[in-house]
Amino acid sequence: AVTEQPSAVTASNNKGPWVINLVSTPSKADADRMTGKALSRGIQTEQQEATVKGKQYWRVQITGFATAEDARHYSETVREKLGLKAVWIKKR
Repeated sequence: AVTEQPSAVTASNNKGPWVINLVSTPSKADADRMTGKALSRGIQTEQQEATVKGKQYWRVQITGFATAEDARHYSETVREKLGLKAVWIKKR
């Protein structure tokens, strides 16, 4: 099945440096739950490990946006689909 997600399809094809971070959690199980929730709504994500102040965190991200504006635009759709109050955008 093909999902209607032109921004993400474009994003995954161009391997751009901008990402949308959905969550950052010290719990791998929480990260896995968010990954599953996103996937169930047709949103492809990646998990990245990060160390913050000596503690390990898992970040669930949508990667590959060419510009911050592309990521910002798609983040509105993602927040609505996943019921998130906030996401953050950063450059890799």
